[in-house]
Amino acid sequence: MLCSKTAPYNKLGVMKYVLALIIVILAIGFAVSLRAADDTKITPESLEEMFANIKANTPWDTTKPLLWGYFFTDHDPKKFERLKEALVAQGYRYVEVLEPEATDVEKIYILHVERVEQHTPQTLHARNQEFYKLARKFGVETYDGMDVGAAAQ
Repeated sequence: MLCSKTAPYNKLGVMKYVLALIIVILAIGFAVSLRAADDTKITPESLEEMFANIKANTPWDTTKPLLWGYFFTDHDPKKFERLKEALVAQGYRYVEVLEPEATDVEKIYILHVERVEQHTPQTLHARNQEFYKLARKFGVETYDGMDVGAAAQ
């Protein structure tokens, strides 16, 4: 008789425990996903290394303006429209939206914009931070990074 009276309380206790466990697991998963996203961001150290490589391996003068290309990615190319408009309004030139290859399993589209400008590792890091925020603001999956080339004379 004692067992039958306490059984509902035991079930309730187990349900609370399972619910709490699920919440903890979800919280850990969320934290790990945020951490993973932070780990993929471009670090100031990697930019210092990039500038050192440019200086050592190219004829480009990083104290002068260069052509900087910037890339955003998403599974839905329609999400790029408002972002593209905002970037063009800020003086970036729209280059293209690269479509995924036919064999590309994930079907990721890439928005490419560019602008001639002069950067240091510090100013490029600041630009990257702006672009991470811009991607979030416009609901685009990622700001994926940049490339650099000689500016047309």
